[in-house]
Formats: sequence, C-alpha cells, structure tokens
Amino acid sequence: MVRDLYPSFEAYAVGTGIPVGLLQRAKRHGCHAVHSNQVEMGLFLRWWYGKGRELVADYERERAQQIRLQNTKLRMALRRRTFTDWARSLARRSPPRMISSPLRSTTAQSKEK
Repeated sequence: MVRDLYPSFEAYAVGTGIPVGLLQRAKRHGCHAVHSNQVEMGLFLRWWYGKGRELVADYERERAQQIRLQNTKLRMALRRRTFTDWARSLARRSPPRMISSPLRSTTAQSKEK
C-alpha cells in the first residue's frame, strides 16, 4: 500500500522498494522529505528527480576513488614491507669469512722470526 508519509525508513523501503541506504544518503545531503526517520513520499520523489540521482552518482564515484586509493596504499605498504624484510634478512646473515691468503701467512711467519 502506497502512502504519503511513512513512519520509518524500513516502512518506506518495504512499501516502495527504495533501499534504506538511499534514504540515509538523502538525509545526509539535506533532503527535506526525510526528517526524524519519517519519509514524505512526494517530497522525496521531487528531490530524487531534481538532484538526488546526481548526488548518488557522485557518491559512487567518490567511493570507487577511495577504494582505488586504499588499494594503492596497500600495494605500497606491501612493497615497503617486502623491501624491509629483504634488508633485514641481509643484515641477519653472517658476514663472509675471511680466507687467509698465502701472502698473509708468509708475512705472519716473517714477523715471528
């Protein structure tokens, strides 16, 4: 049953099929049809067809941009971590052993004499 005023977002969503998330976004963007969780159908539809759809499209674009930025940050963090792990593994390795050369042994023998 379609009414002019719905007592809650959930009742409006069930009666019209418009998702609750969309109503919450409309409230954040200052839609006058949504107040104290009540929704006036006529005002909401006027707002929606006036400028609401543009705001939702902008929101979706912004969200996609945030996700791309977050993925880039994660990739950079993984690269940094991989590099630091590699540098730490190099630091943990024992330094190469010095092999005594024949020259060294002869000079050591000559000093002993």
